[in-house]
Amino acid sequence: MTALSKDAAFWSNISQKYAADPIRNMEGYLKTLELTKSYLKAEDNILEIGCGTGSTALLLAPHVAHVTATDLAPGMIKIADEKRAKEGLENVTFKVAEVLEHGLDEGSYDAILAHNLLHLLPDLDQALEHISA
Repeated sequence: MTALSKDAAFWSNISQKYAADPIRNMEGYLKTLELTKSYLKAEDNILEIGCGTGSTALLLAPHVAHVTATDLAPGMIKIADEKRAKEGLENVTFKVAEVLEHGLDEGSYDAILAHNLLHLLPDLDQALEHISA
């Protein structure tokens, strides 16, 4: 990805503000996190698309073998990497990637997560077809 898309630039520009804002519905977030964990196993390799600043990936990491978490905004991934380093987690990889840049050559995953992302995609059907292939 050579040039940032308009969306990637927007989310990178607001990444610091986004990281500083508290979760508006913490009770709902924690409930969703617990439900998500109930589907995961310790040996799972998971992919989180649209990971933002990495909070969810980092909270799920102790419960799985590996988390690959991606976001289209380099600013978000920079913050996520800083959090990962601070927490010392070795089983999380953060990468900059658009939804349609995820390829089969990256390996298979036991679960693909997309929290708070699908409503932002310009072509949801195309994205779901691509990530489920």
